[in-house]
Amino acid sequence: MKKTLIAIAALSVTGAFAQSTVTLTGNMDAGYVNTDYKGTKVTGIYNNGSSTTAIIFKGSDDLGGGLKANFLVESDPNITQLAVNSGWANSQANGTVSGVSTWLNSEMKLGLSSAATGTVDVGTVNNASLQANGTGQPFGTAIGGGYNSIIKTFGGTNISIASIVRHENSIKYTSPAMNGFAAGYYYAAKQTGSNNANVYSTTFGAYDRPGLREWNLQYSQGPLNAIYVKQTVDNNGVTVPGAASYTVIGTTATLVTAAGTTLTQVVNLNTLSANYTIDSLTLGATSQTTKSNTLSINSKGNVVSAKYVMGANTIGAVVGTATNNLTGLASKFTGAGYDYALSKTTNLYARYERLQDNAVTVAAVTGYTETSTTRSRTAIGLRQQF
Repeated sequence: MKKTLIAIAALSVTGAFAQSTVTLTGNMDAGYVNTDYKGTKVTGIYNNGSSTTAIIFKGSDDLGGGLKANFLVESDPNITQLAVNSGWANSQANGTVSGVSTWLNSEMKLGLSSAATGTVDVGTVNNASLQANGTGQPFGTAIGGGYNSIIKTFGGTNISIASIVRHENSIKYTSPAMNGFAAGYYYAAKQTGSNNANVYSTTFGAYDRPGLREWNLQYSQGPLNAIYVKQTVDNNGVTVPGAASYTVIGTTATLVTAAGTTLTQVVNLNTLSANYTIDSLTLGATSQTTKSNTLSINSKGNVVSAKYVMGANTIGAVVGTATNNLTGLASKFTGAGYDYALSKTTNLYARYERLQDNAVTVAAVTGYTETSTTRSRTAIGLRQQF
């Protein structure tokens, strides 16, 4: 439900008054979560069991002639862990930052849109692979959907690298829809001026980071929604820092960093997703491949899903596999979820997932010893949109 904060008449350009508006929308999600991370068990009250907690400001200015200027600012705070919202430091004597703030951590963009020419957005813009992830299954990036375990949104330099859904200094173009079809292009420039992926260069205004391009074609009409995304990630010439350690003399800790590594990989991530609705039943599927020019990555992922709505009740299920074609090992995923609508904007939910991770699609947690190959997560909570 949108809440209009400001609605004012702007200057007239052609004799008509343009309207400038800012709206506030969002989502809150919290509940009990039980995680068994390959042998390490953690339970407690956490957020984002079924969706991303978000506070979103949107603005639009009617420039006349069908042209609009738009902006979006999103923050994804953690309502159960305050340290995450402000960022935190590790226990080293020099206070090295080990976690960054979640405030203003999400999509932020500014752009122009027209029904005749399409939409251009610049900033830190969500990529089209994120849209494909949410098209093939009903649970998005939350527990139960296979995101970041079976299906990726970023062609990383190994099979288990964390998925990235948006990129700094990016630009995205989306064409107008014609007979249900629309096309898009996404670009984030490669940066090598810093010569270190952990150090921000004030001279060049960026960290070292790979370049990224995406082309997508989508179809949405009637009961069918489908999208194909071809993503290319160019790591060639990007420096990854070496391992860091500390030498402590008395109360002084000195950071010692090994020499970095210059990458040469170009990674292609191809994703095809679709869903089809028949009355109260929605069926979905995603097929994805990841390959690199150095032949160090060659994997595929597939999921199928179903969602059924019956009054206030929504039931969903997802199954999938991710296979490392270089080793022949496969990870198997099962997810399930249930929502009960207390109102149009408030839901009780339950989520469950189990990943048998033989292909090691989920990276190990630093400092913890894995005693199994299975990760499972269960969540029961409350979600409210506004």
